[in-house]
Amino acid sequence: MTIDNQSPGNVTGSTATAGSGQVSLAWTNPGDGDLGSIVVLRRTGSAVTDAPAEGSTYAVGNTIGSSTVACVVSAPTASCVNTGLTNGTAYYYKIFTKDTSGNYSTGATPSGSPATPTATTLGNGTDPGNVTIAPGGAATMVDAFTFRTHSGTDVITSATVTLAAGTSAGLSLVEVTSSGGGTVYGSVANPASDTPTITLSTNTLTATTTLTTYKIRITPKSHASMPAPPGAAYAVTAYVSGWTGTYAHAGSDSGGATVTIDNLSPGEVTGSTAEAAPPRCRWHGPTPPSPTCTASSCCEGPEGS
Repeated sequence: MTIDNQSPGNVTGSTATAGSGQVSLAWTNPGDGDLGSIVVLRRTGSAVTDAPAEGSTYAVGNTIGSSTVACVVSAPTASCVNTGLTNGTAYYYKIFTKDTSGNYSTGATPSGSPATPTATTLGNGTDPGNVTIAPGGAATMVDAFTFRTHSGTDVITSATVTLAAGTSAGLSLVEVTSSGGGTVYGSVANPASDTPTITLSTNTLTATTTLTTYKIRITPKSHASMPAPPGAAYAVTAYVSGWTGTYAHAGSDSGGATVTIDNLSPGEVTGSTAEAAPPRCRWHGPTPPSPTCTASSCCEGPEGS
């Protein structure tokens, strides 16, 4: 008879990667033939010093000393996602293996622990009002949006703007600017589609823990660059539909104002007619009978017409 009180091997290559309100954990399981499950403990404030009790079985949410069971998975699973976390809070982790005899390993701390969930949150700003402009008109604000992080600073390197369908044809420029328009972070000229991605390299756009407003500004094409008459009217709306940064994404922006570019030709006149004018003649007599001829006789005179 063999009494198995031998602890299984620890996981190796374990990592903890923070997201928005969650931490993703991954590892490589040991080669023990009797590996049964993996238990992940979590703690805030300091490193995990607790350990599962030999022979005990745990479920997610159970507490062991000052720690909480974050994940329980059956082998050969080698990953889990710990959700429901608070952005901006640091979480410490330790991963334990358990064999089929109820023995636990000594535990392994994943790289990346403590992991601090955080996100860059996109939101709606105070949008400008609706307006109608002509081709060749001035650059006009069409949307206001905000960025904020729960902790730290995130550098936003690009933003995708979604325009109302078909309206990119009426635009010569789309820009991402500061709230007042004095700083341009990036732009795209003559957008080729209604979802241009703008590289934000002209100036650095950063998201911080302070809620900051930015805007989308559009410039219409000139009359000469617009489609030939009868043309069209472009009801332009715009919003940020995606961005590139370091942090996980949260929140959303929605289309703000409607900027109408009026390149639609006016209607044609109707009921128009054209009539030939009555013939006129030069009277060679001393007194013409009438300045307008209505019959050939009126053009007769001493010298004819």
